[in-house]
Amino acid sequence: GTSGINIGTANTLGSQTINIGNTNGAVAQTINIGNNTTASSSTSVTLGSLIGASPTVVQGGTSGVAIRSTGNITLGTSDTTGTLLVLDTKTDATDPTGVNGGSYYNSNTNKLRCFEAGAWKDCIQSGISNSSLASVGSVATGTGPRSVYVQGRYAYVANLSSNTLQILDVSNPASPVSVGTVSTGSQPISVYVQGRYAYVANSGSNTLQIFDVSNPASPVSVGTVATINGPISVYVQGRYAYITNQGTNTLQIIDTGSVYIQQLEVGGIETATLQTRGNATVNGDQAVVGGLTVGQSLQVSGNLGVSSSSASLFNRPTNGDVIQIASGGSVQGSISVSGSTVSYNAFTGSHYGLFAPGSTATRGELVDLTGTNQYKQGSAEPYYGIARAATA
Repeated sequence: GTSGINIGTANTLGSQTINIGNTNGAVAQTINIGNNTTASSSTSVTLGSLIGASPTVVQGGTSGVAIRSTGNITLGTSDTTGTLLVLDTKTDATDPTGVNGGSYYNSNTNKLRCFEAGAWKDCIQSGISNSSLASVGSVATGTGPRSVYVQGRYAYVANLSSNTLQILDVSNPASPVSVGTVSTGSQPISVYVQGRYAYVANSGSNTLQIFDVSNPASPVSVGTVATINGPISVYVQGRYAYITNQGTNTLQIIDTGSVYIQQLEVGGIETATLQTRGNATVNGDQAVVGGLTVGQSLQVSGNLGVSSSSASLFNRPTNGDVIQIASGGSVQGSISVSGSTVSYNAFTGSHYGLFAPGSTATRGELVDLTGTNQYKQGSAEPYYGIARAATA
């Protein structure tokens, strides 16, 4: 029906206390509010005052839950004892029907699950999970493999117990293949590869050994140098090899080039890695098969030819000049970009040019703006006065 029970007064702010059940003993108490036999019946329970800012506290034992007028819910009190909010636990691997903002603990998968954007997901996720890791291939090595270095399609393995350097083709990760093996010094423990050479630190014989691996099927030892006691790791950059020696707690630097040349003139050179400490000047033609990245300026004294589907691409990260055109060291014009607008000198878009009498130019040649412009009758669009440029 519509009848109700009011305990206390509705119009005064006096303190009211209601005790239900045994307040002194440990006998279990049950309070049922509402209709327990009709599923569609609606029951509303109001705790505390509907006006004012005083919180309503639901207490069990010495701790409680405070429902505040701001809508916040506070568990327990501020003290040295932490109060836990324990979420519902589900014992099988499936997720329940979700609502955005919902969460629960799945004891079957040992995961805290959250429902957001219409789907369940792990509340705490890592960049790499066990489910994303998978072995895709393997191949037998020598005995006691201790170090590996990968360059291009090949992996180089130092086998400590069998005293060998082994080269494997790993271009197909699902089916790596051993393609070559060569004997090393005693107990090879570390390998580093730069260009056509592999550098092996032999901890048993206290040596750094260098191999020519340009033919992976037939690597060849080309040099050996003594190290300090107990080399355990090697790293190579440029002409220098850096070795850590465990037996003497030292870092040893070895010049693998062995020769310093003040000036060198050669007819031809082939190198896997070219490193310059200063400037590099190239006279004659320069052919770049791969990509070319220039960090600062590029100056070309002769012609520059580019052959590709897109002749050139200029990518400026901010607005400003993309190309400057100079004559005698003085900038005469530029091509700049501002947002999606490309500007040529002081004007944008396509325009008409009008040669001075007796002046001509062929397709592809540069022209100068003379400043002598003419206008077609009834049009504000000028015919820009132009003349063949004296300097390209």
